[in-house]
Amino acid sequence: MKIFPENNQSFLDIALIYTGDADMAYEIAVENNMDIGDPLGAGAELAWSGEVADRKIVDNYRAYNRKPATYRRTS
Repeated sequence: MKIFPENNQSFLDIALIYTGDADMAYEIAVENNMDIGDPLGAGAELAWSGEVADRKIVDNYRAYNRKPATYRRTS
């Protein structure tokens, strides 16, 4: 599956939206040769070959068009 993050989305956001499980954030980052804390640029392309962990959560995000964006830079 190809995933295109939006502004200020983190791997945690992506994991919840596409797998329904926050624990999958690490696996998605690793599959894309990135660190879980790396910023994701809007429009960047990520790959995910894993499965949906919780279909109810994924369906809820889609049904209500929820797109969390929780990444905040700290400096």
